Amino acid sequence: MAVYVALLRAINLGGKNKVPMSDLRLVFESLGLTDVKTMLNSGNVIFTANEAAVSVDKITVTLAKTFGFDIPVFVMSREEVISAVDDAPTWWGIDDGGRHDTIVAVSAAEANRIFVTFSKFAGPGDYIAVKGRVIYISVIPELRNKSAILKISRTPEFGQVTVRGGNTFKKLAAKLMS
Repeated sequence: MAVYVALLRAINLGGKNKVPMSDLRLVFESLGLTDVKTMLNSGNVIFTANEAAVSVDKITVTLAKTFGFDIPVFVMSREEVISAVDDAPTWWGIDDGGRHDTIVAVSAAEANRIFVTFSKFAGPGDYIAVKGRVIYISVIPELRNKSAILKISRTPEFGQVTVRGGNTFKKLAAKLMS
């Protein structure tokens, strides 16, 4: 048995796509996944399963049937999440008042492809790197909400990833290490 994290995309944002965490836990348990816990209200689900039981397609279909709308799901192993934090660039996630985001793609190949598009938006004060399935973005404090790199949200590629703030991603990793 191994520990995994499911990162659900675009739920409970601005009153849209509401998913109660208690219902979310029940859905994962109904799929035979164990030790199911949710973290925060943004679609982070920690669970235990054997590798054969982890089916993103099955989770996605069940979520759509239960909640009535499509919810993209990105599953990462415990080791993958911890490694993503441990191996992050030194400029990512520092406590400087800037913006630090973690973008997760379905595969390393997709992350590399999407990274090319996102990099075109980077300007002075922006940092962007890719390692494995994760794209790291940091913006200096002065440009926190004004940077051109934030325009990545208007690209078709943005709909193919899920985003977590650096603090959320680090909290997930810390929870997985405890």
